Amino acid sequence: YVQSDPIGLAGGSFSTYGYVGGSPIVNTDSQGLFLDTTGAYTATSAAAGSITGTSAAVAGAGISVAAIGGVGIGLAFNYSVEQITGRSPGAHIYDLLHPAAINQLPGGNATTRAPYTHLQEREARSFQPDPFACLGGGGKRNHCDQLANAINVLRAQIAWRKTDLNPKSPSYQPHLKHIADLQKELERLERAHRDICG
Repeated sequence: YVQSDPIGLAGGSFSTYGYVGGSPIVNTDSQGLFLDTTGAYTATSAAAGSITGTSAAVAGAGISVAAIGGVGIGLAFNYSVEQITGRSPGAHIYDLLHPAAINQLPGGNATTRAPYTHLQEREARSFQPDPFACLGGGGKRNHCDQLANAINVLRAQIAWRKTDLNPKSPSYQPHLKHIADLQKELERLERAHRDICG
């Protein structure tokens, strides 16, 4: 199934790709109206296939291709959400469905939002200084500006993350390690800025 459910979320699922109870190989809904567990529509389809000369193997291959396509779409969606937000779609759904449980855990102490997103932080961390940026028309000034921007992002994120630390939070130790990792990347970029940009 490479198409979203035509009735959207009215089908009772949290996913518009949760077609026929999440089991499109076993169940059918050829009319797009309801889950056919009786096999009546499947038998009709098989009979039509025998009349037209379509074999079960060909039909099965089509279903396999559709299932692989659906999995590919799902994986791409999950990857995109996680790259943008830093959390899986399942974590977001859990938070929506379990707000009380979240409030029971001690969170961070920050009173403001982080100055940059997880994606911006990740891009700053992975910035690769190029000592030859001024050669080949790349422009030293432009590269040094990008390097300075990455440094500013990391400085701001480190400062904010330090205000967000809460020793009572279950994620306290991982956050300390993350700040230490950010600090190492910041030092690497600052050293490169001194060496390349002067």
